Amino acid sequence: MRKNKKHPLVRTWTQVGDPDDVTPVTYTISRTNGRFSVRSVDTSDGEILRVTGVNWNGKVLRFTTLCPSTKWKVEHSLRMKRGGLMEHELKYVEIETWMKRNKTSK
Repeated sequence: MRKNKKHPLVRTWTQVGDPDDVTPVTYTISRTNGRFSVRSVDTSDGEILRVTGVNWNGKVLRFTTLCPSTKWKVEHSLRMKRGGLMEHELKYVEIETWMKRNKTSK
């Protein structure tokens, strides 16, 4: 197994910003034999998020996380920016259970 640490995405990432508004989740990206992998941890409680669908198209690293305790599913797109920063686009996916509305309800 050959590890490639030269890619700029390979490291542990944390959000920049006001500490009161910053997510406690970190993303550790590694690359072995040209394939990326992602580990995601909620540092506030140590919960490890499930990561699936890791895909690199040469410019954007995409993956999906699922938080087991909350069932929150998030789709991620990561792009490198100048100055060693990374742009992190998130799309939240929420699954709800609905029921038929009773005709007499308003």
